[in-house]
Amino acid sequence: MAIPLQFSTISTHSDLSLPETRTFRFPKPFSAVVRCSAGEAAPSSSATAESEFDAKVFQKNLTRSANYNRKGFGHKEATLELMNREYTSDIIKKLKENGYEYTWGNVTVKLAESYGFCWGVERAVQIAYEARKQFPTERIWITNEIIHNPTVNKRLEDMEVKNIPLEEGKKNFDVVDKGDVVVLPAFGAVVDEMLVLSDKKIQIVDTTCPWVTKV
Repeated sequence: MAIPLQFSTISTHSDLSLPETRTFRFPKPFSAVVRCSAGEAAPSSSATAESEFDAKVFQKNLTRSANYNRKGFGHKEATLELMNREYTSDIIKKLKENGYEYTWGNVTVKLAESYGFCWGVERAVQIAYEARKQFPTERIWITNEIIHNPTVNKRLEDMEVKNIPLEEGKKNFDVVDKGDVVVLPAFGAVVDEMLVLSDKKIQIVDTTCPWVTKV
């Protein structure tokens, strides 16, 4: 049985027109603050780029200012003694005195030799305690939890170290007035917050762990 075949001519030119392709280029974003007095011409783009904020230079200058402290105020012995009374117990003392192990009846308790605050945490809490001792009547604020420990954070609240309030998810630094003291927690603070505090000319007590600053 024969099957007839039909052929049609296929055009080599497409009747479809493709949309024109365009390439858009956006400038790289950068952050800078430029102030101009009345009558001055606006800075050129190159001048604006050169004035870009240098966070490292700002932080270096801040740490050298008279209203910045990250070493404490000379009350280390007294504050460590207070912390030992508040954050240790007779049970812990007995465990340490008996090779980190003790048996009560049928129960044996073992304590890790590295139990307790790490060096950076102990230092942060101790400097915060020193701040209250150094400034007994001043209002003291803290930008965040000193460490992630509810007991320690509650103790600072009892010492009237107040948290910077949040409004719509943002910290309201308007509550900080001249003469106040602001504590930065063990894990530090962002540059934007430090800029705001620096402009307020208040006492800054930085308890940031030195190992955190190296990250």
